[in-house]
Amino acid sequence: MLSLYNIKKDYGEGDARVQALKGVTLHFRKSEFVSVLGASGCGKTTLLNIIGGLDQYTSGDLVISGKSTKEYKDRDWDAYRNASIGFVFQSYNLIHHQTVLANVELALTLSGVSRQERRERAIAALKEVGLESQIHKLPNQLSGGQMQRVAIARALVNDPEIILADEPTGALDTATSVQIMDILKEIAKDRLIIMVTHNPQIAETYSTRIIRLVDGEVVDDTNPFDGSVLPAETESMPAEAEQSPAPETGKKREKGGKTSMSYLTALSLSLKNLFTKKTRTFLTAFAGSIGIIGIALVLAISSGLNMYIEKLQRDTLSSYPLTISAEGQDMMSMMQQMMELQTSEAYEEYPEGTKIFVNNLIEKMMEQSKITNDIAHARQFLAENVDESLYYAVQERYDVELNAYLKTPAIDDPRVTMLYPDGKVPFEDLSKIFSSEDTGSGSSSVDFSAFWQEVVDSEELLSSQYDVLTGMWPEKENEIVLLVDQYNRINDIALYMFGYFEDKEYDFSDFMGKKFTYTSKESEKVTLELEVVGIVRVNQGTSVGALSSSTVIGYSRAFTHYFLEAEGRADELPVTLAIYPRDFDTKEEIKNIIKEYNATLTEETKENKITVTDLMQIMVSMVNTFIDSVSYVLIAFTAVSLVVSSIMIGIITYISVLERTKEIGVLRALGARKKDISRVFNAETLVIGFIAGLLGVVVTYLLTIPINAILFSLTEIARLAQLVFWHAVVLVAISCLLTLVAGLIPSRIAAKKDPVVALRTE
Repeated sequence: MLSLYNIKKDYGEGDARVQALKGVTLHFRKSEFVSVLGASGCGKTTLLNIIGGLDQYTSGDLVISGKSTKEYKDRDWDAYRNASIGFVFQSYNLIHHQTVLANVELALTLSGVSRQERRERAIAALKEVGLESQIHKLPNQLSGGQMQRVAIARALVNDPEIILADEPTGALDTATSVQIMDILKEIAKDRLIIMVTHNPQIAETYSTRIIRLVDGEVVDDTNPFDGSVLPAETESMPAEAEQSPAPETGKKREKGGKTSMSYLTALSLSLKNLFTKKTRTFLTAFAGSIGIIGIALVLAISSGLNMYIEKLQRDTLSSYPLTISAEGQDMMSMMQQMMELQTSEAYEEYPEGTKIFVNNLIEKMMEQSKITNDIAHARQFLAENVDESLYYAVQERYDVELNAYLKTPAIDDPRVTMLYPDGKVPFEDLSKIFSSEDTGSGSSSVDFSAFWQEVVDSEELLSSQYDVLTGMWPEKENEIVLLVDQYNRINDIALYMFGYFEDKEYDFSDFMGKKFTYTSKESEKVTLELEVVGIVRVNQGTSVGALSSSTVIGYSRAFTHYFLEAEGRADELPVTLAIYPRDFDTKEEIKNIIKEYNATLTEETKENKITVTDLMQIMVSMVNTFIDSVSYVLIAFTAVSLVVSSIMIGIITYISVLERTKEIGVLRALGARKKDISRVFNAETLVIGFIAGLLGVVVTYLLTIPINAILFSLTEIARLAQLVFWHAVVLVAISCLLTLVAGLIPSRIAAKKDPVVALRTE
């Protein structure tokens, strides 16, 4: 069954070399109780470690069931220890953060046994050693004898062929030692037990065979066994050693099958270890979460701003409609050209001459960003290709300048009987409105043209955004409406158009029925009497309406046509087509329709290209670029703390490796592979990273409450800090990834630890 042929074991090199075993040859029966006696340092434990696969021999051969181990690799030794060997140590070597039941189950876990069968077999093994009532206790709640019985149950649970006991009674009193030896003697009836001891009395009382070692050599064997298999006849480990673990069935898996620790087992070991050090785990996770909190706050404010801008973009959809202008500048193209300052290849760098060349930057920029549209073609295209359900209205805007005269002066002052024909009023005429200090600076005139705006020809749009306080919307060419703000206010400067200078409150009746005489700047013979027929106000659900905030007077499309006809411009094309989409999605759909049309144009038809301007998108793009740039800079700064915390977690993981060195030795003795050890510590860092990420996200959500309160008091904008859910998920994932990377080196160090040295570590 088990044979050693001329086994030698050397430690060190050169002059420092020590020969622990000097050509040991032994053969063991399938079932016997063998005691190995000898003084300290004679090689007893080394022999036991070589038989158990914890240590490898320098020369010779160890033959297991007729198979040589000369070609064994790490995975073969791991499988051998797990399937064929059960260890019982003097210091018990139980994992203290695992329950008695979990300690016994561990070897079965590495064998790939199902959860239910694992539990049943572990309880049966504990019952065999008389500890079935202690299965839920931790090792530190047991006596020394009980802990050794747990170790024996762990050694038996996987039904090994060989039990290796290293001083199993060395730390026990006499009575407990007798109990342990009685258990081992009973086990030896159908298994091979090899026990190392200093106690000749115990060896002679319980053993069927005693082997004595002196200075690494066998000097006595009371019951030798002649092995029938010679080294030359042995064969290498067959390919079955590399097979996958046996399926989870009631039968024991085939000897030599590959061991494997599941991710859940590694995670369980890590979690239980971390929970035994709750304070340190929390402090480590909190330190790791600081960087996450910093980045999360930056993302929260950035996301909140972007959401606010997106909301603003939706709210101002009708204030900034899509426009198609006969002539204009492509603002997006202009901005890109301003940002892309490129040197020209036509000039020599660092010339030696005295000439100075002109870089026609403005000229080139204006020329390249200039846009022209065939308005007639664009108008026809919209009518034929864009469904009316996508927009409220298409407003045709003309180059018009409006002015009006009061029919009856409001006050006895000749200066205010007329609004100036060019639409501008000198500052000196506003002395009754402004103080002398106000009129001493600024422009020399005030432009009232912004107070006039054509009302969009869509009752549906207007009714959704405005409340008619009195009267009605203008329909006829001579009808106008007065627009007040949400406080029913009208700017004092706008009152000038109505002839009111006094700072007092007015009633609707003061304006309703107010009449003006429109007179064309080009011809005073063209006149039209205008009348205020309504007063309107933007409703509570609308932040910005179709009429601009500076608009005071709204007039109908009929008035625009009258104006053009009166000035002999009836056949004139509009300078701009303003498209009012129904919502943000239809706005994008309209733009895509035009984009697809432009893509079909050829070189011969490119003059029919339609360029649509989305002013709001341009402004939003600029703001978003700025926000993103600032966010990237802030994230880069806060990311430094992530790197620092990752290094700290790596150091703490290394400390954990040092603290759990004995546990590493125990796991290796049970058959755990090197990658399984790495997996345990990787799982630990992953858990810390997850806790750190989760803690960082939770703290960030809590911090957004006071931050939003402060920002609202400063800006009157609600919820400017909003951490998006997927940002939170990504941050937790990043935290896990960083801590995992930080723990790779410590976990690698743990995996490379010599199990023999690890088991000796206290």
